[in-house]
Amino acid sequence: MITPQVPLHLSVLTPAKVLFDAPVDYLFVPGGAGDFGVLRDHASMIASLKPGAFEIRPLSGGVLNFKTGQPALFEVVNNKASILLDAGDTASFPKI
Repeated sequence: MITPQVPLHLSVLTPAKVLFDAPVDYLFVPGGAGDFGVLRDHASMIASLKPGAFEIRPLSGGVLNFKTGQPALFEVVNNKASILLDAGDTASFPKI
């Protein structure tokens, strides 16, 4: 029996609202110890993120790019990724 592949699901959150919540092919984040990309089946991790440029490639197509001016947090576990942003750091996030 073949198990269907589970896509990587990304949530981009602030304390006040959800900015993005959908499956993605790929995401690129500015890690505190160095920038890195994340694909499906990435090892579990928690990382600090520095201010900088993010790239999200939704499973539905296209590319979302945005920048932050504040540090953030990142977590990925079992193909579920979260980016936790400061509430005031959403001005450059694309309107979707």
